Amino acid sequence: MHSEQIRFLASSLLFTVTNHIRKIPDPVSKILVIKWDEIGDMVYSLHIFPILKSRFPLAQIHVLCKPVNAAWIGNQPGIDQIITDASECSDHYDIRILLRFEWKHLLSAFTDNKALVYERGIIRLRNKLSGGQRHEVYTNFDIVRNLVEDSDFEMPELVFSDSEHLSATELISKKVSGPFAVMHCGARDEARRWPADRFAEVAAFLNSRFHLKTVLVGSPEESDLNEKVAELTNGDCVINLAGKTTIPEMAVIIDKSELFIGNESGPMHFAVVQQKPLISLFGPGVKDVFYPLYPNQHVIHYFQEKDHTKQTVKNSTILKITVEEVIAQVSEILATSSSAG
Repeated sequence: MHSEQIRFLASSLLFTVTNHIRKIPDPVSKILVIKWDEIGDMVYSLHIFPILKSRFPLAQIHVLCKPVNAAWIGNQPGIDQIITDASECSDHYDIRILLRFEWKHLLSAFTDNKALVYERGIIRLRNKLSGGQRHEVYTNFDIVRNLVEDSDFEMPELVFSDSEHLSATELISKKVSGPFAVMHCGARDEARRWPADRFAEVAAFLNSRFHLKTVLVGSPEESDLNEKVAELTNGDCVINLAGKTTIPEMAVIIDKSELFIGNESGPMHFAVVQQKPLISLFGPGVKDVFYPLYPNQHVIHYFQEKDHTKQTVKNSTILKITVEEVIAQVSEILATSSSAG
């Protein structure tokens, strides 16, 4: 058994025993959800909060998350308080939900001697033993399934304020006069970044074949990368908005687009839950866990090969993705959209 499986087994046994001893109070007054993860992971947990609020309408629901997520989850339904420092969490919660495995969070949950604890260890272990990981959106729901009783599963949705919609609309209307596509060319891990020159070729094709300009989104640190893509198009078919939007504004702009193309990163996951037509370019990564969820969303993913020692070869597989296959997917998606319209 691998070390990860041992951790999952240990945590699941620990809290199976403690939850058997502890009972759900009536009423539940405070719930802590810990999701110390990146944007994509947070996106696929959004459906948990309204389900919890519906099940425990009198409870205050707090979420402990990274600051990058605190910047955009404030209007998501079911969340009453956002915390970015674990030391600021209350001493006691009636229920603690650990959507992310970390020992320090497990220990703090165990020392909260009245809290019921629901964590991902037993779910991940069960998934691994039954054949593999499920998509995160289902894993997160499985963690709270017994707690929320007969609540129906629903897909995550993004909710932003009227002011965020207005500011994003005003910004994009100054840059683009008609329909547009969105690309995200960055990713935290370089092995997950499709080359800039290939994004540029696809942007030029979108403009010449479908008369779509391409809006490049991303963080301030990705502005130079986007400028490189823009320069390689040798035209004005690309608009660089990296670092010029808030995260909610970026998500709204993605929602207004005709098509999203990008690496497996936060903006791609926004596009997924907004049900946008998209092409997701995957580098190293496990099949299915963070894939798109809807029929109009396509994945191009080559899996790493094994060498003769059965060890994974570390060269990035994202370089196997060709411009031609991305263009073929673009043509299929936009032709379908055009005929449907």
